[in-house]
Amino acid sequence: MTNTTDETQELSPFLKKQAEIMAARAQQDRDIEERQKHALVPAVNETAQSKLNPDNLVIDRLNLETGETSSRVVQLTPQPTQRFIKPAPLTLDEVREQLVNAGNSIDSAKEQYQSDTDSLDAFYQERNALKAEITEILTKLNEKQGRLRELESAGTPKDQYLTKIIASEREVVGIAGALFTTLSEQAAQRIFGIPFNELSDDGKRDASARFRKVFQRFTSGFYVRLGRTAKTATVDQIGSRADELLNDVSDLIDSEYLK
Repeated sequence: MTNTTDETQELSPFLKKQAEIMAARAQQDRDIEERQKHALVPAVNETAQSKLNPDNLVIDRLNLETGETSSRVVQLTPQPTQRFIKPAPLTLDEVREQLVNAGNSIDSAKEQYQSDTDSLDAFYQERNALKAEITEILTKLNEKQGRLRELESAGTPKDQYLTKIIASEREVVGIAGALFTTLSEQAAQRIFGIPFNELSDDGKRDASARFRKVFQRFTSGFYVRLGRTAKTATVDQIGSRADELLNDVSDLIDSEYLK
């Protein structure tokens, strides 16, 4: 006991104040817990009160700090009563009017049918016009879609450039081959006096010997080299190949064989 008293005396004023606050809070928590044991749950309380008067709702609130309970009454809005009103029976005049209208509708339907069957062209005129218009629209749509597919398959400007130069390679090869055949045929007639195809293999070699070296580069598979490297060809490579083809075409035009 002496030690405890000495320790308490040694506490600073600040620590003593904190100890008092903690003790007060602990006591408050114990008091609140005790009151909660004896208090009514608001939800249960409301249910019990509402059973007393279905048009009113009594709400109890418990203040946990003071332990006091307050109540307030809320008046409920009554649900409107739905009443079914049976319609009054029709008068004889009203029944007669409805019968006349029904008869008129039947007569009108018969007359309309007769009119439609007497002039079927007029009856189907709008329908047929719409069919023709739709057919025309679909035809134009198909044409536009075909053109779009054609443009899309052509690719980029580079793709189109490449495709044209590759085609030009093959075209130049074909022209050079045709010129070689013509010159060989002329040589066979001039030297041997017979068509080139009737010459022996040695005779064909002799007749075309003069031109073979000149046209050999066109007839070799290497001449169409751009077509084999199309996937990796750059724009500069395509342009360079186009210039080479132009030079070859100019050489053939200016050659002595076409004079």
